[in-house]
Amino acid sequence: MRQVIGAAVVLAAALTFGANSQAVTVWDESVDGDLDGTQTIALVAGVNTVLGFHVETPASTNYEAWNFTLASGQSISEINITYDDPQGAFNQYPNQGVYSVTGPGGLLIFETIDGDLFRTDTYSPELNDVGNYLVELTGDFVYPQTNWSVDFTVSQVPLPAAAWFFGSGLLGLIGIARRKKAA
Repeated sequence: MRQVIGAAVVLAAALTFGANSQAVTVWDESVDGDLDGTQTIALVAGVNTVLGFHVETPASTNYEAWNFTLASGQSISEINITYDDPQGAFNQYPNQGVYSVTGPGGLLIFETIDGDLFRTDTYSPELNDVGNYLVELTGDFVYPQTNWSVDFTVSQVPLPAAAWFFGSGLLGLIGIARRKKAA
């Protein structure tokens, strides 16, 4: 009986606290390769960071794209996009681009990026539809390099109270059955 109760406590703790995790880099272009739209990135509970960079001349068009899938019980509450210019080239050249997220319901986010790329944009889309999503960063970026990062804050939907009551009731019935069997 103590083993059953101990296992139930461990399971309850895992379900309650297991969804809380640290920030994790799920893709880094400098290590994992270019994002060309063929990759599907697995997201976990917590902050998921995708890191990338554009190394182009001023007149070139860049395309960065990747897919991710939201599983049942997952939701995205916030997306942060940060552009950074380590070389100072944004002061010399104009910049224009588009950031978009397309999901099961169609186009969800469409943002034009114009001029000032020393910035962080925050979106609170509350994405929770199970399915595939496509993220795209396109546009004319500058020489010699533009760094960017996209952070997805993913949370797991907690177990409803009914599940906890059902589990504790089931454990109680198991305990009663064992007592009757022992008597």
